[in-house]
Amino acid sequence: MEKEARSILYEVLKVVKTKADLSPKPSPRKEKTKKEVLKRMKNERVGIATSTDVQHNWDFDLMPGKHISIFPNELSRQHIALSKEDFEKVLGKLVEVGVLKDFVFVYKDNSHQGSRYKIILPSDFETIVEKYEEESLGFDSPEGGAIQQNSKLKSTLIVVNRAGELASYNDGTIRYKKEILNLPPRLKELCRLFLEKPERLIAFDDIKDRIIKASRRPNIGWDTISKYVSRLNISLEIHFGKKVIINQREEGWYLKV
Repeated sequence: MEKEARSILYEVLKVVKTKADLSPKPSPRKEKTKKEVLKRMKNERVGIATSTDVQHNWDFDLMPGKHISIFPNELSRQHIALSKEDFEKVLGKLVEVGVLKDFVFVYKDNSHQGSRYKIILPSDFETIVEKYEEESLGFDSPEGGAIQQNSKLKSTLIVVNRAGELASYNDGTIRYKKEILNLPPRLKELCRLFLEKPERLIAFDDIKDRIIKASRRPNIGWDTISKYVSRLNISLEIHFGKKVIINQREEGWYLKV
């Protein structure tokens, strides 16, 4: 039952992530205008809206964070058949573990699709989802097994691979000079791959084979891998003060420090 529950949790999370990816982040100006309009509507209709649910929805729309909506038929496409009560338990669990910020049920609003759930995402939603995904499913290492980090430091630190001031060590850490980089597992493995072949082209397929679980590889395209490379580049740029992962005409990338 525990495995089944985790599977349902992950499938619901995939729907949330898909909607988040398809929903562009509003500009500060657009967000400010939206809040001003919603506040004005709330003040004008306060005498009309006697329903606690209606008031709660208005308050919810004014809360900070990225907002998305999920409709019940989107869950059926993932072969999920949950009652309203059970689905709200799933969303509640995702709020509890910090994957979602909050949610509210909207009953038969003006949308032609009818009832829906409005969800607010935390600012670090992408990072949280990636960690949750890796903890739940794991991903393939070069040896073919799930990567397991040793929590105990070995008595003697040994450099495994190095490129300038960036190096991977035998204790599983990646460090810039003496500072341990706090990277999510998938980005850490990607960084190890670049460190193994500094200034040499790493092809798209090489990266996909290294950091993506075999069963998911057929559905992973250039944009997804490019996103991981970009996130690693940003993390390293903080230390180097420049971009150190260079794109080679959509053939792949190479590390140049």
